[in-house]
Amino acid sequence: MATSEESGVGKHLGWRPERLREQREAHGLTLEQAGERLRALAEEAKLRGIPAANPQTLWQHEQGEVYPGPHYRRAYCLLYRATDPELGFRNALPGEDTQFKLTPMNDQRNGSHVLAVERALLQIGAG
Repeated sequence: MATSEESGVGKHLGWRPERLREQREAHGLTLEQAGERLRALAEEAKLRGIPAANPQTLWQHEQGEVYPGPHYRRAYCLLYRATDPELGFRNALPGEDTQFKLTPMNDQRNGSHVLAVERALLQIGAG
């Protein structure tokens, strides 16, 4: 049985997985380094549900073999300081502001607070 992450490009309207690779390369990161930073960010910011973030999984995301689940998408957005549309996860909605902004989120929902995220970004060198 396929998980929610095991879907191809055709099943996600507007998905442009090559943008993940472009962002990673623009930040000068290898797959291994990106995985390390995703794990560190998730741990420091107390994001829930971030798995191993190993190079194989990140490569599958970048190749369009596996659509990143919501926890991965949130972590990618925080790491690269980009929005879902900027990272190619979906098309921008009409009138949607696609500029990345850190905003506080309900602690019950995702386990993070904007200050913890900012601290995590600074500690891993993304800031």
